Amino acid sequence: MESESGRISIRVYGSLADSLQPKERVLSLSFLEAASCVCTKTSYWDAADILNRFPGRTNINSIKLRTLSDSIGRIGAEISEELSDVTAHILSMYGFDAESALPLEGVVLSDNITTVSVSQDAGPDKPGINEAIAAVNDSREEKIPFSAAEIKIESFPEECVSVSIDDIGVKHQKDSRKEGSVRDYKYVENTVAHIQYGDESYILTGTGMRNVFKSVPAFLLVNNLLGYFQKKGAAITCYALRAKLGLRNSSNPVEKANDLVVAGRQKHNGMAWSPEGSGALAALQMIYLNNQPDLWFHRSLRSLFL
Repeated sequence: MESESGRISIRVYGSLADSLQPKERVLSLSFLEAASCVCTKTSYWDAADILNRFPGRTNINSIKLRTLSDSIGRIGAEISEELSDVTAHILSMYGFDAESALPLEGVVLSDNITTVSVSQDAGPDKPGINEAIAAVNDSREEKIPFSAAEIKIESFPEECVSVSIDDIGVKHQKDSRKEGSVRDYKYVENTVAHIQYGDESYILTGTGMRNVFKSVPAFLLVNNLLGYFQKKGAAITCYALRAKLGLRNSSNPVEKANDLVVAGRQKHNGMAWSPEGSGALAALQMIYLNNQPDLWFHRSLRSLFL
């Protein structure tokens, strides 16, 4: 067994023994957690070098680069699969199609999904909005052509859900390339969603938009936040006015999330990725950014959305 204190000889029986490949080793949870954390922060090459400096590691029982990357890839794939399963379960439980995330035909959705609950005294008052419009118009030639009555401003931040979604591409690693062939600069696209409710935030990620666009409504459903869509649906976005009122006014949160989830680890000179490898690392980084490594590595009940 590979552990944080080196390689330990053990004897295994039953289903565990049957599931192991020849020469495959059991990995302790503490070792997996340490290796996962290091691999989200630096290259596999450097991660293997760091892990091999732990006490108990020698040239004979050193961590091999390919073994490490395969192990991390499996963990990330398990996280992505769990996220997909949880998403499908939540959507089905609330009366939505697990593939399209649209309401099922003939299903009557509950009131907490279709009815928006907003505090009566929430949000900037109309005189305050008109004053902000006047201040903006006085400061520039291009005027805001709306009055407070025509602009829908969401409630205070503690009652507001902000969802930002963005794609980020990393270089695609070809399975093989013939000598003398032209380099193909295709990209692996990862989608990152940043969800903020008051002072709390959560990050979702997946390879391609389809899965993330299903996970977002599932997250909002299980956390009773789906009213976001009704609150924002008819809003006229005026960025100058929002800046004057001190409201969220840009996609900076999801752009920063892109840097943390994907770019900071995967967008460096000489790096190229398979869809599986890139998605696995992004999924693994997601649980660290959401402060959920203990939930994943040390609890039998995995509730990624809670």
